[in-house]
Amino acid sequence: MKRLIQSVHIRNFKGLQNIQLDGVSRINVIGGNNNVGKSSVLEAIFLLYTALGRQLMIRQQLGLRNMVERAAGQEKDWAMLVYDMDEQRKIEIEVQSSSMKRSLTCEISSTDDSLMPDEAILPQLNNNPLSVMHILYQTDQGGIYQGDIFSNNQYVEKKREGNLQFPNVYILRSSVLTNHQINALANLDQANQMGMVLGILRLIEPSIRGLSILPTGNGNEIYADVGLPRKLPLKMLGDGMGHVLSFILAMVIAKNGILLIDEIENGIYHQMQTKLWQQIDFLSQRFDCQVFATTHSYECLQALYQATESSKELSYFRLEKNREQEVFVEPYSREELGQALAMNWEVR
Repeated sequence: MKRLIQSVHIRNFKGLQNIQLDGVSRINVIGGNNNVGKSSVLEAIFLLYTALGRQLMIRQQLGLRNMVERAAGQEKDWAMLVYDMDEQRKIEIEVQSSSMKRSLTCEISSTDDSLMPDEAILPQLNNNPLSVMHILYQTDQGGIYQGDIFSNNQYVEKKREGNLQFPNVYILRSSVLTNHQINALANLDQANQMGMVLGILRLIEPSIRGLSILPTGNGNEIYADVGLPRKLPLKMLGDGMGHVLSFILAMVIAKNGILLIDEIENGIYHQMQTKLWQQIDFLSQRFDCQVFATTHSYECLQALYQATESSKELSYFRLEKNREQEVFVEPYSREELGQALAMNWEVR
């Protein structure tokens, strides 16, 4: 595959002051203790590749953490995205691929109505001045984008020129299927590719015969034929089935792009993880998709190492904190990870 990401550099984003991931592969796993910043790495990559979305700062980033969207004018929400909540710092995210360097800079400042477009002048909450997040996205091939997002949810595009195309990027944080994923399943069914999906799901539930998308009172839902008189909602077959199907459909959506998976081991019985990783390895090749996943499971790392025996395309990045509580990256090649696992080193 033409590798979309070869290295990632993140500065002043959430709990990450200055980290760099070099030697990125097709399959990449990020480990470390709780609250060390594993999920923030995924969110930073997602932020860069969705930089032209007008709601990227508040709605999107808080939504990724399942937080209720805050009211407009709450400037403290901006600070939540910056290291040490220091609004004087600039968020900087840089990705180098085999063909292009992309960078995103986000900077907070205060403003007044005289600096705002007419359509952005709205009553301010609690008489507080509005704040603005300045967005600058650039590529080394002449692409540039500038825009401002105001804390009253108004948005102003200032400049757009050059090549601003983005690959498909999908972030997966739940086994609950989205409409996007259900539509992807419908497309696979229409293209007579449901056999691939069923073959993988039978690793979890051998009795499954077929899947159907059926209308319910709240939209469409996926039902499974397991040989009973009636089809069952897929949810009735356990979290593992939902997770695996979610992985498959996310990979389809991220075709020729990047898939970000948070806490990949959730809902998967540890003895099934090697087979799961084998399928992820296979699907990432089939759909030409680069994968970044987080985990804090030793069994998951062992399964990952075994599953990539054939492809060898694996990098592991362990995030740790030094005495000053600053996060740094300890990288492992697949060979180094195997040696560490063989010696029972603590590499989670």
